Amino acid sequence: MTSPLFESTQDIANFERSIATRALGKRIQFFNRTQSTNDLALDAARGHGAHGTVFVADEQDAGRGRRGRTWNCPPAMGLLFSVLVRPRTIPLEASGWIPLVAGLACAEALASFSEHLRGVTVKWPNDIVVPCDATPGWKKLGGILCESALSAVSSDTTPVDLERGYAVIGIGLNINQTQAMLPETDKAPPTSLLLETGKCSDRQAVLQAILERLEFHLDALSDSSQRSALRFAIEEKMRAWLPESKQITFRLPPFDVPNPNEQVGTFAGLDTFGRLRIRSVHDHIETAYADAEIVAVQP
Repeated sequence: MTSPLFESTQDIANFERSIATRALGKRIQFFNRTQSTNDLALDAARGHGAHGTVFVADEQDAGRGRRGRTWNCPPAMGLLFSVLVRPRTIPLEASGWIPLVAGLACAEALASFSEHLRGVTVKWPNDIVVPCDATPGWKKLGGILCESALSAVSSDTTPVDLERGYAVIGIGLNINQTQAMLPETDKAPPTSLLLETGKCSDRQAVLQAILERLEFHLDALSDSSQRSALRFAIEEKMRAWLPESKQITFRLPPFDVPNPNEQVGTFAGLDTFGRLRIRSVHDHIETAYADAEIVAVQP
């Protein structure tokens, strides 16, 4: 028998009081069912929605991922939520780091619950994965979809119009699904916290841990003196899975064509904009990609 994430308005109020953040999660809007939490957050962002408001649902009819992909989750089995942030000092050129920061927050939060989750990492630019030896080299635990309008945020010193500049960070995670509940796919096999740890997880506790880590890292992204350390932390999380000894097969746009452009290289870190840097296997030339898709990792 599944239970809703929040049982009552009092349950929500208790969560808002207990979370150790200044803003993220201090305002929760919970829905048993909705089309898309990102759509709810975007509507609020275009109006007067407050920074840190979290829109969370137990079921989505139109959950979506990167490039128009869908995100399906049985009712009350995963975490489906979107966070509205109005960054004060994140310059436009740093906005590419937001999904990576969210991924780092998820990986760190999940690792705090079980030693079986310590290997959870970020697959550039927006997936939460568990590395494995089986093809294509990982199991998918979750995904992130960021939608933003940060044109008003141009530099650390330029005042920000908080009514215009915003980012919506949508996160979907598989929590208590059994294998039978997960979709069959010809891409990376999906997994859940239940399958990785062997036990059901408290979804409220997972949500709280992620929001606390997310606010911590967004604060670092907003501080120019901390951005280099944050970039290093994300790169190190990825290098643990993608050392120079492993080859990566990656795909370049256009993606929906009969013979996609696939190349092979090794992970060479991230550039200052959060773009993927790949070192060619043959000529050792490093190239940064704003739009690419890792499709396989050598065991």
